[in-house]
Amino acid sequence: MVKIMINICAAIHDANGNYSKYAAVAFRSIINNTSERLHFFVLHDDTFMEQQKGKLARMIEEGGNEIDFYEVSIPEDWKKLKSIKNFTIGTLFRLMISDKLPRDIGRVIYIDADILVNLDIKELWDIDIGNALVCGRKEKHYDNPIFDEGISEDSYVNAGVLIFNLDKIREKHDLYRESIRFFERHPNCMWNDEDAINFVLNKKQKIIPNRFNTFTVFAEEAEPEFLKHCIYHFAGDHPRANGSRAFDREFFRTLRQTPWGEEDEDIFAYFYGQNALREESFVNIRRISYAMGTKKNIVFWGAKETEPYKKIKAIYDLSDREVWAVDGDKGRQGEVFDGMRVESPDKLKGMQEGTFVVVLAYNHYRAISRALSGMGYREGYGYADSRFLLSEPEGGRYLL
Repeated sequence: MVKIMINICAAIHDANGNYSKYAAVAFRSIINNTSERLHFFVLHDDTFMEQQKGKLARMIEEGGNEIDFYEVSIPEDWKKLKSIKNFTIGTLFRLMISDKLPRDIGRVIYIDADILVNLDIKELWDIDIGNALVCGRKEKHYDNPIFDEGISEDSYVNAGVLIFNLDKIREKHDLYRESIRFFERHPNCMWNDEDAINFVLNKKQKIIPNRFNTFTVFAEEAEPEFLKHCIYHFAGDHPRANGSRAFDREFFRTLRQTPWGEEDEDIFAYFYGQNALREESFVNIRRISYAMGTKKNIVFWGAKETEPYKKIKAIYDLSDREVWAVDGDKGRQGEVFDGMRVESPDKLKGMQEGTFVVVLAYNHYRAISRALSGMGYREGYGYADSRFLLSEPEGGRYLL
């Protein structure tokens, strides 16, 4: 019986030398769970060193699979974009996928490097995509300005795991050029290349089940106590060296099966890095706790995130403080959240001196952080991710 070939693509920008091992874990987890032949395509720039490339190729080809590398130079178009400062360069490479991959590749699964696959990727490959140009998990961005331009909220997809219908895209669109025009018209877009993909391919997306892109930050979705039959996405998260979650333990088990995990020295370096991150977190926590105790106004951003709000309220005594809530979703403004009238974030302008903002909506933290920085708030002094205020057992990312 002849096996089919499943096409997988990822992008690597490896400025600090750490990104390659995450891509290796993602690829290794796909290989471990899939019986069909796999053809990996890697879009990369000159930060991806030949040594790293060789290690990745050895791992892929030892199992009888194939891998091809396509170097991407940073185009002059990108360098001129005002919004380039908000981008992670590597994520933009996927906008060139229909140009860079060979013309005979009509369909491909695109993955971010921060995923862990615990199912046969053929299950995703076999989805009937019909005439859709791109398929992905539905993403909810309540306060995204592009929805005011006729972009469908019902079909907006998360860009971490996608099926690209390259044949149809090439027929109907120049994804790269149209994305550049989008960035020129929307220099302050909130979700970067994800916005561009959904804008250009508007209403030509297909929604796939969440199990093909399960967010690890949502405990009720990822169910961290045991491994689910799904694709885990560490979006806004990272594998924890303490192994507190089943998918963390699976990540490190898989890492040991890659060239980056063959040497104890590499594993120790990762754990030392995790400890350094933890020490940095303690410093941030102390600074944030001090700010929480000295600021007159405490503002919670995200009026639907009731669980983290309740936990923070139980830890910190805010009885002597003026506490209120804001939300970027206009439909929630005017509602009552724990006895507080929900205000527009615009109310925060000019109040940074005596105000501390706790971002409950941490899945939107990057966009909210940009908005607050634009108002003059300083991260860690004027606002913080709510996960810094919660211990890991309580659903946070950090230890108190």
